[in-house]
Amino acid sequence: MLGLGLLMFLISLMFRIRTAALNADRKRLEAAVAARSVELAAANRELAEAALTDPLTGMRNRRFFNSMIVADVSQVIRAYSDGSHSTDHRDLVFYLIDIDHFKEINDVYGHHVGDYALMEVTQRLTRVVRTSDMLIRWGGEEFLIVSRGAERCDAQVLAARILSSVGSEAINLGNGKSLLRTCSVGWGSFPWLRSAPEALSMEEVLTLVDRALYIAKNSGRNQAIGVMAVEREPADPQAVAEIAEIIEIEGRKVKIVRIHGPQRKAEPAASNA
Repeated sequence: MLGLGLLMFLISLMFRIRTAALNADRKRLEAAVAARSVELAAANRELAEAALTDPLTGMRNRRFFNSMIVADVSQVIRAYSDGSHSTDHRDLVFYLIDIDHFKEINDVYGHHVGDYALMEVTQRLTRVVRTSDMLIRWGGEEFLIVSRGAERCDAQVLAARILSSVGSEAINLGNGKSLLRTCSVGWGSFPWLRSAPEALSMEEVLTLVDRALYIAKNSGRNQAIGVMAVEREPADPQAVAEIAEIIEIEGRKVKIVRIHGPQRKAEPAASNA
């Protein structure tokens, strides 16, 4: 009986040891799976972030813009369609920015210097936008700023800041060299008509803004052209902008607002910093 009891005890002990070992292995496996899941989730987040970020400047890209703008547009339309809500600071203002004569930097100094200049301009634009705004690398030397929760009557203020931030000081090209470059800007507001927020789509407003940028570049550069519906009231006479004329863009009559950039000083092609 004693021997039988000892045998049963040993069997029970071995069973408990084996069970404990299996439980320990299971916990280690679960911990490893959990850790791996965390790593995979982090990797997926990094991949998703990389897909939405311009690798050169670190700014958001068009894919990010497309993923975010639909919700912003819907909120604006609801605000203007529902008379029970205030429409103060509900506008979206789009600014398309193009660095003037940027190709010369690439042609004369090489694309690596051009990349350096793009990063410098990105830093300057970052300083003039709010944290709630979107700064997008639109492509090449073009940027898009989406001012959210804005007032269209104040749009020219940011346009002037953009012109000043890029064109007031020479751009650092590295290796002790700098070069003065200005920019051209086109801007416009969504909704195009406050009384009919769905009269023009966001894409149609962006097309008008792109045409405004084209006008700015083809009428001397270093300026910002804003477009607005003819039905709008004139801009504040105390503002830096003035109504230039009524023109037709994409078959639509619009008012244009023109802001001139900082006065350029004569300079050689490049100067020592």
